Amino acid sequence: MAYLNSNEPYSRVDNGIGAGLMGGAAMGAAVVAGAQFGGAYAVSKMRDYKGRLRDQASFTGSDLDRWKYENWTKATGKINKFRKKAFGPGWKKVVSYGIGVAAGAAIGGAIDANN
Repeated sequence: MAYLNSNEPYSRVDNGIGAGLMGGAAMGAAVVAGAQFGGAYAVSKMRDYKGRLRDQASFTGSDLDRWKYENWTKATGKINKFRKKAFGPGWKKVVSYGIGVAAGAAIGGAIDANN
């Protein structure tokens, strides 16, 4: 086992940007997967809350409760529409993951190149 003496220079091993590219690509895919499954969970919880608002609006008959229910229905629909557009069947999901992997690889490669 070789030890460095106090007067020997330390030289880093530069393995290029491959590790940064691969690490960044993995992180990009993980971020997209989190957005996909986290969005599905959020829409599910929003629908549950929408049901509670609907029950409350029908029970009280108040204009404020009806307004809350209508606005919440619009918001849930918009979020679900965007989620389906980004993570729909087939090629849409491939494009979403591809963009995430490419962006992560570019960021990871740039960080690794500067270190």
